[in-house]
Amino acid sequence: MVIKLYNFNRNYAPSVRVTAFFILVIFVITSVVIFNSSFSDQTPSWGPKTDSLGKNIEKIDEFDASCSGYSFGRILREQKRILASVHLELAESQVKIEEIRAVQEELQRLIPQKQLELSALEGEIEAAQRQLEELRETQNVRVFLPLSPLAMPKVQEKILSPPSDSFSLDDVIDYSRCSISSFMPIHVEKPDGKLENEWAQVFRKVVPNLVETSEESCLTIRITSGVGVNVTVKNNENPANLIILNIGATPIEDPHLKGVIVQSSRLRRFDLALDADSISTTPETLTPLLPLYRENLMFLLLPNENYNVSVLEQSAGNFLLIKRCSPHSEDCYSPEILQLFRSSTFCFIVPSTNYLRSFSHALRAGCVPILLSSHQILPFEDLIDWRRASYRMPMARLPEAHFIVRSFEMADILEMRRMGRSFYERYLANREAVVKSLIAVLRHKLQIPTNEGRSAENRAIPLFNSSFTSPKGSVVNMQPNFDDEYLLGPLESRVASPSFSYNFTEFQMKGPSNGLTKNRSAPLMVRPK
Repeated sequence: MVIKLYNFNRNYAPSVRVTAFFILVIFVITSVVIFNSSFSDQTPSWGPKTDSLGKNIEKIDEFDASCSGYSFGRILREQKRILASVHLELAESQVKIEEIRAVQEELQRLIPQKQLELSALEGEIEAAQRQLEELRETQNVRVFLPLSPLAMPKVQEKILSPPSDSFSLDDVIDYSRCSISSFMPIHVEKPDGKLENEWAQVFRKVVPNLVETSEESCLTIRITSGVGVNVTVKNNENPANLIILNIGATPIEDPHLKGVIVQSSRLRRFDLALDADSISTTPETLTPLLPLYRENLMFLLLPNENYNVSVLEQSAGNFLLIKRCSPHSEDCYSPEILQLFRSSTFCFIVPSTNYLRSFSHALRAGCVPILLSSHQILPFEDLIDWRRASYRMPMARLPEAHFIVRSFEMADILEMRRMGRSFYERYLANREAVVKSLIAVLRHKLQIPTNEGRSAENRAIPLFNSSFTSPKGSVVNMQPNFDDEYLLGPLESRVASPSFSYNFTEFQMKGPSNGLTKNRSAPLMVRPK
């Protein structure tokens, strides 16, 4: 069936297609303009306002055609949030940059000032170093040794030396009277003089095992002033194991005297050195050990005019103070001389009859003794380590003495002062301390322990345990064993004796010979309190 369109002209068909094309182009252009205007910062004058357009676009819920999965409104809101965050971070960074610039300007302003302060400090350090070098130059000593060895000029005076003798301690001590279980009983003879009686009272007070007669004693103490001893004391009249304490200034000079002599000079090899005449009877105020440096560096007391110390005077210069005195007068220990002991750092002591007295005064004054002798005996030197408190050098070293003593470290000088004061106060300060030390030395020489309670570390291991008891005096009937190795005879009964346990290795390993100050539990020392 054919339908005919009346009044329809086919010539109009192309014009319809053209019209549709133009409409499509106009739509696309309009869309592009609207989209660009919504995302641009400037709103065209002909377009709507940006705020209203942005708000309208944000409300658009249509999804992006580029397959991002988000709507145009959400994309726009996210971009705005990111933009605001970036603006905030930029503002904070700008503030921090301003603060850093302010700090930098302040530092740049302070740099010149600090450089000036640093230059001033460097100047002060350099001045202090120069001052230190100058101080070292004044303290140090430059010694130019000669080509030949140094030698001390010969002295006209005959130096007192120990008398030649053939005796030993074994010859003058009867050990059969001094059993190790007797604990050294001591008898003190009754003296005649007043001073001797005072010393005897101290012995009777201090001796722990005092007996009344010399027959039952291990040692007999005789106190004398030294006057007429060689006439009144004879070997055939002396008791056994005689200990003579000479408290006078005159030494006993009998090399064949059978006994141990305790005095200041003219000592045999087994005699004991002690200047009992200089022992203080009243409490005294000792010189403080500090400060380290005193008015005089070196003090030399010469008890004889024949000493030639010109070489020392030339080498030491102003650092040495020398005083001369008569050896048998009280001028050697006048208040002026004693003050020189107290105001000196080092006190040189030459061999003389007053050798030990000068040594005691040096210890009392806190002056380090420099002993110019290699053979002079010091008080109780077998048991006291005097090397910790004094310094020995031969007489020939006297020209170099100032260089030797000035090389001592400060800590060493203070330690020698401290140990010298400790030794003096403990063993030489008063009569009671001297008597206790003397008894302890004699006990150590005879190897007789004390009857005091032993500490746990010094006790010996008993031969039997505590449950052992000896039989009660009856002979045990038993078949005799004729084997010589086991033939010991019948068992004996118990004998009354004090309980005793003692480790005899202490005499050498833990005794006072290893240092009195380190081992306060030394078994042989009855120490002064």
